[in-house]
Amino acid sequence: MQTQKLAKFISELRYDTIPDACIKSVKRSLIDSLGCAASGASAPWSKAVFNLVKNMAGKEEASIWFTGVSGPASMVPLVTSTMIHSYWFDDIHGAKVHPGAVVMPAVLATSEAIGGISGKQMLTAMVAGAECLARVSKAADPVKVRLQGLQPSTVCGSFGAAAGAAKILSLNIQQVSDTLGLASGFAAGNYAFSIDGSAVEMVQMGSAAQRGVMAALLARKESWNSNYGLDAQDGGFCRLFNGGETLSNLTDNLGVVFEMQNLTMKTFPVCGSLLSYVEAAINLARENNIDPKNVRKVKVGVAKVVELQCGHPYRQLGILHAEDNLRYCVAVAMFSHGFTINHLQPKWMNNKDIIDFIPRIETYLDPEIDASYPAKFSARIEAEMKDGSIYSSYVDTPTGSKDRPLSDEQLVKKFMEQVDGVVESEKAKEIVCLINNLENMSDVTVLTKLLA
Repeated sequence: MQTQKLAKFISELRYDTIPDACIKSVKRSLIDSLGCAASGASAPWSKAVFNLVKNMAGKEEASIWFTGVSGPASMVPLVTSTMIHSYWFDDIHGAKVHPGAVVMPAVLATSEAIGGISGKQMLTAMVAGAECLARVSKAADPVKVRLQGLQPSTVCGSFGAAAGAAKILSLNIQQVSDTLGLASGFAAGNYAFSIDGSAVEMVQMGSAAQRGVMAALLARKESWNSNYGLDAQDGGFCRLFNGGETLSNLTDNLGVVFEMQNLTMKTFPVCGSLLSYVEAAINLARENNIDPKNVRKVKVGVAKVVELQCGHPYRQLGILHAEDNLRYCVAVAMFSHGFTINHLQPKWMNNKDIIDFIPRIETYLDPEIDASYPAKFSARIEAEMKDGSIYSSYVDTPTGSKDRPLSDEQLVKKFMEQVDGVVESEKAKEIVCLINNLENMSDVTVLTKLLA
């Protein structure tokens, strides 16, 4: 009955039962997500899904942010979610999922389509969606999911989007249970893109958000009699990957511990598992005044999932292959003492110094890092110089994580940098102000019109 217990929580969740820290985390995630959407709107894959939705006939129910174009609530999240995830700069949870990329587009599109939604209702729906997403991934076991070649955030993403949309639609317990059952049937998303550098992954995230909204809309109109989509002995989603060994994560401390408080706001546009490696490489090079050309070799301690996911040989296959490649990210960080979206341009991805340096980077299984992954994204790097001297750097958890959070000022600075050239400065400041006061908003149309 785990599915129904989670459905009851989603259906009955009230704003006044949510911790203040969780509400603040949701607001920060929304600000960050919209910034990522603005910077990702011009990416070729974002343009591709935008043109698809724009050219389809349908109701103009929800805004495709920053474009002046609207479309059906069931289709718009395909675009807005893809925009957010375009450069992998969006937030990440330790269960290897991206709440901002899938939950926020689903909730905003559904809110705009329904109309008359208050800020408190929207915030509550975002919490419900993020909580569902993280718990489904933890119950399925994100490491086992990933080791089977699947992408936890997209496979589990439809559940988070579905829960958020269901909450906006005020679905009852059975309808939410049906929504989760439909989302279970829709779940999809593999990891083949890490080998060929395909932009399929960006659209997978959008597809997860879209499927979640569709699940909630279907459950609203029809009874599906689905009660065990997550925990059925035969085929329940959270039993598919490890036989249900971690199924209790679905509902343990439900309503007491809120997962939205465990977000990491990224400081670099790379795979979340690589954030600490980029930071460690920057620290290593900067603090020891290292010239990479004088390095004999670099040893990098990794978890087995990080080796599988990001340890493949670097090839010049484009943006996604670069930001998901440990060797490329470490090399760039050591050469430039940073890592920005600019480092995902051909000038850097084809840089001869970087390409020549990469073969000097070796990985090994680090038992300590492996044991704590993915609850913590830790990194250990050691550089052996040509003169025999050795320097090392260790990052326990990256900047932007719960234990080392970005300040509100740093988060807004990131947002303003990303919307630059897309949204006028004064309008961008107004968006931030509205989000920070969302609980006082009687109708979120004020915000959605500004985003349109």
